[in-house]
Amino acid sequence: MKPKRVTPAADEALAAIFDYINADNPEAAARYYSTALDTFFGLPDGFVPHRASDSLPEVIRALPVPGFGGYTLRIAILDDAVYLITALRPGLTDKMKDDRTLPGWDEV
Repeated sequence: MKPKRVTPAADEALAAIFDYINADNPEAAARYYSTALDTFFGLPDGFVPHRASDSLPEVIRALPVPGFGGYTLRIAILDDAVYLITALRPGLTDKMKDDRTLPGWDEV
């Protein structure tokens, strides 16, 4: 089983989304945070989600957060580990999503 690692950029993105949801619904914020991490750490070996974007490296993949429509994780599947590189909320353009992915990719 490949190790799974969370980048500092992903930590910041998860915290920002938690804060955004928490302003209206603290229970949903806690559910989002735990579901996002459970989804990432529970990712089975060999499972390869769809490519995140044609403008990003092919190893960067998009992983939906179950129960939170439009919320996604961007992960990088490399030889040494699987990295959580950012978390994204609904309503972002494709360019905005790609721009928010790059800082986490730089940390891998």
